[in-house]
Amino acid sequence: MKKLVASTTFVVVLSISAPALAQPYGSYLEVQQGHGYVSYTLANTAYAFSNGITLEGWLYLYAASEVCGTILGRNYETAYWVAVCGLTLRSRLRGNGSDRDGGLLPIGRWTHFAVTFDGTTRRHYINGEEAGAWPDPGPIGSSSSELRLGSDIRWQISPRGAFDEIRAWDRALTTDEIRKGINTPLTPPQPNLAGVFHLDNNAIESVSGEHGTPAGTCQYKKLSSSSCTTTDEMLCLDHRFAVRVDYFLESSSGAAKVVNFNTESSGLFWFFGADNWEVLVKALNGCALNERKWIFAASTTNIRYDMTVTDTQTGAVKHYLNFQGVSAPAITDTEAFRTCP
Repeated sequence: MKKLVASTTFVVVLSISAPALAQPYGSYLEVQQGHGYVSYTLANTAYAFSNGITLEGWLYLYAASEVCGTILGRNYETAYWVAVCGLTLRSRLRGNGSDRDGGLLPIGRWTHFAVTFDGTTRRHYINGEEAGAWPDPGPIGSSSSELRLGSDIRWQISPRGAFDEIRAWDRALTTDEIRKGINTPLTPPQPNLAGVFHLDNNAIESVSGEHGTPAGTCQYKKLSSSSCTTTDEMLCLDHRFAVRVDYFLESSSGAAKVVNFNTESSGLFWFFGADNWEVLVKALNGCALNERKWIFAASTTNIRYDMTVTDTQTGAVKHYLNFQGVSAPAITDTEAFRTCP
């Protein structure tokens, strides 16, 4: 990354582990609960996994699923399937009787999920944090059925929400690998990457080049604008960038509070006491240098949190994640928003 010097206006976020490019990446696929999906018929041979797999992506729920809604399926009865049941992430890897539940997918925010299996152990992840692990020896189930996003040929019920950047790997990614790639769009080829579905206003699977077939109540959507106002739990920086921080503990979670003397271009958040500041956030104008608005951040915590920065004029979103037990390093994201002037 080039070393740049900022000009006048800033967006800085001083907390978080690695800079995470937020979701969605441009556009995304929206489905309504019932039956909306994209199918891939050529996936019959491309997605036949044996003893290792990772299925991951981003999901935005509009509401809890009244029944299980399929995120991705290759025959619910015999092969692998990932779904949200209520708000719980559920997976199957060898059809009937192989269900595992672990991890909650919240309503109203983009959330990264991952299911991995290394031949002996299955794991669920939510935003890079392990949410469940189970001994699970045995081969992955097989099927000649088409692969579907938002449905399964044997469980044709979709969640009410949106998908973006869905990926399939032919081995189990490690925790560190999931965290490193969680916010970076991938361009094939990548080692062990079986498929990636960017869903950028089309259904092309980028590894094989296959064009998927949309069906039912689904549509591509782009980000939209919103308002920007500073509140007790939201900072509005540069009259444009809405910043929110959510923290997570084993026994509780909550929204960070805004310290009451923020400036137009920077601000502070606290988690547990108004005199105990946790996160400094700043917004900068780097348009003269690289045609980007920048986000920087720093914090004094090792608590898990998710900082969301939204460009309210375009709807573009960036997530900056810190993981439990990790001392959050500084962020200097000079590629944050491609929105100049």
